[in-house]
Amino acid sequence: TKKELYQKLQGGGFIVEKMSFFVFFLFPILSLYRIFRNTFHLSKDDKLDSKAEAQTIPIINDVLLFILRLEKLLIKHIDLPFGTSLIAIAKKEGSLE
Repeated sequence: TKKELYQKLQGGGFIVEKMSFFVFFLFPILSLYRIFRNTFHLSKDDKLDSKAEAQTIPIINDVLLFILRLEKLLIKHIDLPFGTSLIAIAKKEGSLE
């Protein structure tokens, strides 16, 4: 969780400068995929599931990359409220910038 990551960074002697969720726009799609996978009891080790995750379709890849680049720009200005990943910028206490 965001709180847990923050606490671990602070506990490790870091000053958290920025923390945000990432993969915000794809969250609904990934959530539906996970619900589908769990409903039909497909595990991550399932051959069908592994093949589906490993396939790359160039146009879809380009669209997803564009979305992630858009999020990268947004995160510079705002913290995203949810997502599938967390990103943090922290510096060690007492270190020079």
